[in-house]
Amino acid sequence: MNLVGADTGYALLLILARVGACMALLPGFGSARFPMRFRLLLALAFSLAISPMLFTSAMTVLQTAGEAGKVRLMAAELVVGTGLGLMARAYMLGLQFAGTLITNVIGLAATPGMPIDDTEAQSPLVSLLTLVATTAIFAANLHYEMLGAIVDSYAAI
Repeated sequence: MNLVGADTGYALLLILARVGACMALLPGFGSARFPMRFRLLLALAFSLAISPMLFTSAMTVLQTAGEAGKVRLMAAELVVGTGLGLMARAYMLGLQFAGTLITNVIGLAATPGMPIDDTEAQSPLVSLLTLVATTAIFAANLHYEMLGAIVDSYAAI
């Protein structure tokens, strides 16, 4: 198998597309508080780290797709990566919704707060809940499980 060429670069780009789309939405990694260059470098580093495991399968899929299927492969990788990231993000959005509901019930909804995880201002209770949940994700090493799920998604999809 020829390791130097346009197909090699495109195979690495396919891996980066899924990983980058997923990591842009993951809790903690996809936070607006991290600079965009840092998030891009993190996605690139993780993509290069897992590419030796996935390179042969990516090359075979790329060669069977032909020239016409390369655009569809890229779109499929972006959709799969976005879907994986949205599944993880849904838990955080549910927690934000529950926190907003709690602040409405106890009468603190009008209290302005500073956004910690998102760019929109939230009440202090919602900011506290999302900060504690994000810290718990990293303290319990669940971010390794999320990154492992990205690698395992290649066997499933």
